[in-house]
Amino acid sequence: NTSHAIKLDLNGKEVWKTAIAGSPTQALLATDAYVFVGDHSGNLYCLDNQNGTLLWQQDTAGKLNAGAVTSALLYSNNVVFVGNTSKRIVALECRQGKILWEYESEENFVNQPVLAQNTLFIGSEKGRLYALWVGDFLKKP
Repeated sequence: NTSHAIKLDLNGKEVWKTAIAGSPTQALLATDAYVFVGDHSGNLYCLDNQNGTLLWQQDTAGKLNAGAVTSALLYSNNVVFVGNTSKRIVALECRQGKILWEYESEENFVNQPVLAQNTLFIGSEKGRLYALWVGDFLKKP
């Protein structure tokens, strides 16, 4: 079975439909330019919001066992942050999907990340709150 990302207009008419190789999770985020979809294998897909073209696909699970993209996604200054059940938080550059930064923990990340004063706050499945400095790559060029 093939999964799809589908964009509808306000009247429910299909604008575009794009096949997604993996099985999508609830991790979804749309900006004016991009639509991001996470899957159960740890992949993050980036689609063009205007026409649905797949721009890139990136494995966020890394060298660890495959882990579903389970946290809500966060977008700031052309960077998307994603947490997963491979005990990783990954920051990706939105245009090409390049991994800018990653943090490995002993816990899965399943909560909504929040960004304040160049620090990423995210909760783990065990109830810990992580505060991670991410300001170095959020500066605008």
